[in-house]
Amino acid sequence: MSVTIAKWTLDDYHRMIDAGILANRRVELLNGELNSMENSGFDCAQPAAREIESVERSRNASYSS
Repeated sequence: MSVTIAKWTLDDYHRMIDAGILANRRVELLNGELNSMENSGFDCAQPAAREIESVERSRNASYSS
């Protein structure tokens, strides 16, 4: 038995959203596949902002030396 995987287009994805098929679901379209986006339970922006600040401090320290 063979399995056929459906590949979705961006138009298909937008039509599913408009039709409410994806309501209350966190999904993204990647390479024609719908992937579930798991909630990590914390704000991803906070760790990223801290990392950027750390890199900037390191860079500024190396320039002032």
